[in-house]
Amino acid sequence: MNKEEKRKAAFERMTAEERQKAEAKIQARAEKKAAAAKAAQSIQYEPNTVSRLAAKRQFLKELSLYFKAVQLNKAEYKPAILDAMKKELSVDDYKELREQYVDVIRTAFFFRTPVYTHPVKTEAANFLDKVMTRYQEAEWGLILGLLTEGYVSKTLAGILIKHNELIIKTGLGDFVARFIAEIKERNGNMEEDGMVSPFTPAQKKRIEELYKIYCEVEK
Repeated sequence: MNKEEKRKAAFERMTAEERQKAEAKIQARAEKKAAAAKAAQSIQYEPNTVSRLAAKRQFLKELSLYFKAVQLNKAEYKPAILDAMKKELSVDDYKELREQYVDVIRTAFFFRTPVYTHPVKTEAANFLDKVMTRYQEAEWGLILGLLTEGYVSKTLAGILIKHNELIIKTGLGDFVARFIAEIKERNGNMEEDGMVSPFTPAQKKRIEELYKIYCEVEK
């Protein structure tokens, strides 16, 4: 008689109460085994969270430093970095890596090209749009920091216009209004060398639209 047959014979000799207790033990062991298997599978297929976030944090720091180096003409911009950027930016871990993400977005917005919007800046704006949509929060430090540059690009204006209700609701609207009013009164863009250049027709139109949204509503 093998082990299974012995177990079956012993089970048949049990009283109804003994069988009920035995079945409960068997069920408990099965549930425990299933839970252990599920935990093992989770460990096997999910990367260690701490290690993953540490690697992502380092990547974002290096990405921000690289963008700064390109802007200072200390490094050559390589389009392949855009693919890496798109792959790594994730709204899901934004809260855990907020500081690094904000630095990347801020640095990307500092790309100022005369004819077209730099693709890195566009990608950063798209990501910021997703973050603000998901979490319904306005990044005060980031937005105010960009406005203090004395220049509202088409990309930044897009964020300020699309999310104006959120920005005003969170109390940031009053501060945005002050900067927009100052830029409008100056009637030009503050350049990197401190000089003021006249608005282009498109830039003037953007400032007028932002002034209507943020300043006139405050009166």
